[in-house]
Amino acid sequence: MMKPVEMLDFEIQIAEKNSGEYADVHADCLRWVRENGQEFTGFDRAGSAKLAEFRTPEEKACYHNTLLARDYRDQSLLYYEGWCDFGIGLPMHHAWNVRDGVVLDVTLSLPFWDDKDASAISYFGVEVPYDWAWEQVPKAGMGRDAMTSGPFMFDWAHSQCQQDSVVAE
Repeated sequence: MMKPVEMLDFEIQIAEKNSGEYADVHADCLRWVRENGQEFTGFDRAGSAKLAEFRTPEEKACYHNTLLARDYRDQSLLYYEGWCDFGIGLPMHHAWNVRDGVVLDVTLSLPFWDDKDASAISYFGVEVPYDWAWEQVPKAGMGRDAMTSGPFMFDWAHSQCQQDSVVAE
């Protein structure tokens, strides 16, 4: 069984073995996520289902589901992207919400996840600011076409790496 942070470490190793400008940028982004990421275990199934009442989530659309889960009246819901182990031992890229340190995963509120132990699901990722993510929707990004709702994590990490390098100069 591989944990989400171990999958990230594996992706960093692969990126570092490749060469070229894109590979270098991707490796830098992954390292930034590793340094700034946060680990979570479990998600609030009841809270996720309540949040999903605002807008019914779609299968295989975690970025879209998570981005649209936030009610404009509730600024406390944060948007996260990273890796999730859904209980199968092979973490995958995923997006979820966090409120007061608790994971709310509207995608996992869908009925086909009902047999999974919510307390055993593990996550590792970074917060991507909502307003920034919304500004990116019309633009193409790293691994994302224009007019799509994610992933934004690599673009966010890249913007933060560029900001860090400017501050260092």
